[in-house]
Amino acid sequence: MFEIQEFFIEGRKKKQSHVLIHISEPSEEDSEKGYFFAFCEITNGTIAQIEHLQSVINDLESGYYEGVNNKEGGVFEETLSYINRRTHTVLDEKNNNIHCFVGILIENKLTFTVHNKPFAQVIYKKNNSWNSIDLTQGYDEGSTQLFSAITEGTIRPHDYFFLGSPSITSVLPENTLHSIITTNNTLKAIASIEAHIKQQKPDNAFGGMLIHQQPNKVTQKPSSNTKEKLTKEPTLKKKGAQRNTFFTCLQQTLSGQTKKRNYTNPQQKRSNYHAKKRNQQTRPLSEQVLITTGKTLVFLGTLLFLSIKHILFFTGSVLRNTYLITTNHGGQRGIVIDNIKQTFQDKKRTIHELPLLSKVLFLLTLSFTIIFICSISYIRFQEERAAKKQQYAQQISSIKDKKSAAEASLIYENDDKAFTLLQEALTLATALPDSRKGEKEKKNQLLESINSLLDKQRKITDISPTQIADIAQANTKAQAIQLAKINDTLIAFDTNESYYYEIQNNGTVRQKDDAAAAQVIAVNTPKENDKVILLKDAGTVAEYNPTSKSISSKEIFYPLSNTQIAGLFIYNKRLYTLNPVENQIYKHNETQTGYDKGTSWIQSLETDITKGVSLAIDGNVYVLQSNGSITKLTKGKEESFTIHNLDPVLTSPTYLWTYNEVPHLYILEPKQKRIVVLDKTGNLVTQYTSDMWNNPVSMVVDQDTQKIFILDSNKVYSFTITQ
Repeated sequence: MFEIQEFFIEGRKKKQSHVLIHISEPSEEDSEKGYFFAFCEITNGTIAQIEHLQSVINDLESGYYEGVNNKEGGVFEETLSYINRRTHTVLDEKNNNIHCFVGILIENKLTFTVHNKPFAQVIYKKNNSWNSIDLTQGYDEGSTQLFSAITEGTIRPHDYFFLGSPSITSVLPENTLHSIITTNNTLKAIASIEAHIKQQKPDNAFGGMLIHQQPNKVTQKPSSNTKEKLTKEPTLKKKGAQRNTFFTCLQQTLSGQTKKRNYTNPQQKRSNYHAKKRNQQTRPLSEQVLITTGKTLVFLGTLLFLSIKHILFFTGSVLRNTYLITTNHGGQRGIVIDNIKQTFQDKKRTIHELPLLSKVLFLLTLSFTIIFICSISYIRFQEERAAKKQQYAQQISSIKDKKSAAEASLIYENDDKAFTLLQEALTLATALPDSRKGEKEKKNQLLESINSLLDKQRKITDISPTQIADIAQANTKAQAIQLAKINDTLIAFDTNESYYYEIQNNGTVRQKDDAAAAQVIAVNTPKENDKVILLKDAGTVAEYNPTSKSISSKEIFYPLSNTQIAGLFIYNKRLYTLNPVENQIYKHNETQTGYDKGTSWIQSLETDITKGVSLAIDGNVYVLQSNGSITKLTKGKEESFTIHNLDPVLTSPTYLWTYNEVPHLYILEPKQKRIVVLDKTGNLVTQYTSDMWNNPVSMVVDQDTQKIFILDSNKVYSFTITQ
């Protein structure tokens, strides 16, 4: 008794190679004819060749099982001879290769024929080691016949017969193949072979079969001569030969006649090419389901097409009749109306003449249809409603989880994590629906609770600043844009005019006019409080003298001509100027007439300050950029600096100030009407804002008096630093 297993792996290039596997188990009346099996592989074959080759296998099986032995030769030989005479055209194509192995297995006797070089081996055990016989040796690879010779042999108990694609050893070495076969049962061996080949992801298809004769289950008792062979090793012989050796190849030309028969389809086959069969077999359930589904789709498509056709026809008819009734074109209004009346009468008569049973059935069908459609609609509505409820519940749960996790992080002073979680919760809460009853109230409750925690994280301080001066009282057309402080005097500079305004402690505003004060874009007072440096839009500088209370222009030079300076700062009696266009900061020494040419201070080419709008120095240099980031530089090289837990983030800041022995950075952002205070590691300290501010454009921080002065819409405000 034999164990037979087969496998098939489809390649990535489906049109490049095709594999046909055919195994037939005999019926009770054909039991003496044993098993019939065939394996074929064709590369670069045409559809006609593949169909022809599949037909050949079908005819071989039918001819073998339906044929009758005669004196001239066995039925297998006669069938092969007949096939050879009618299949020579299958080999006419020059650009492809066909490999075939066809055989019959009766008891322990194997009879087969080969075309080209399929991989076919008998694996047997001798002297406690496994050996193999190549069954294709001796066959002519260039034969013009499909099947040129027959070979006979025996398979002993425990032997394995493996048949597969000729190139199988390219993906699975022969010794590995032998090891898999001889160390596993047949089913596991085939599964392992399949797994190994699939891992390679081959372009071509692979297939094959494994036959194993189980011991002590041979149905026919061997003769003494046969028994002797089985105790030694498997034998092979070409038909007509008298010797039993491994590779005896006595070829015999296949000849003879056989009558034409009606052929049937194979009982079992697997292939990556499925040709249309003449006689359909019972299909697997999955295939039947697919076919039924396809037919249903075709039917529904046809029904839809006919429905659309009738709807279009009806719509066209309605439009035509409407047009004729409206316009009475050709005097057809009366005819159309009569036709419509006649149509209604015909329909009414038809319904009236229907049998009572038909009317009842029609009404029942209509009622059931309406009920069915309503039921489906209601079920879908309920499903969608349940899904929305579940999604809403999940969103609420997620928001609460994030809020609880944020509160826990605040307890352990993990402000960064808490801030991130609260931001995520706020985003989710903002996206909650609020159209249904109770949803809006729930959403507002969540937003309020989250914002309450965020306000603590935002550290927003609402202040009520004191107005100390109104520049418009001195000049109704004033457009003050820059504010400076020296000693006890505040000085505001106009945006275009040459006016500037001195503001005393009592709020008195004194207007002055000096051409050197025109077009000021930045100001800075050094720690020494001995002057105020003015930066003008052309890159020139001027100096306010607190003793003479006058402004004088000063010389300044730059390494490059046409330099565009965005900010300046005096530190340690040296002037630093910010040039974002050239991505550079210049350091200038003071001269008798102003400042020297200056030298480039930034050393790293990777530093990017091209969006710089202001700078401040405390030993390190901080550059505020228009996108809200701050670049920190030490000795000309950039250091990491990140702003933490600031909400909302900086988007359009304009001014930055700090100094040595000052623990904080002060940032003015007119767009958000706020002053942001950071420590020098980037952590948020506080945010000052006021409802009294409209557009705060300039700021002075007086660290000695712990006050901040704000210039907003020609008004000057002050408030006390609280942190």
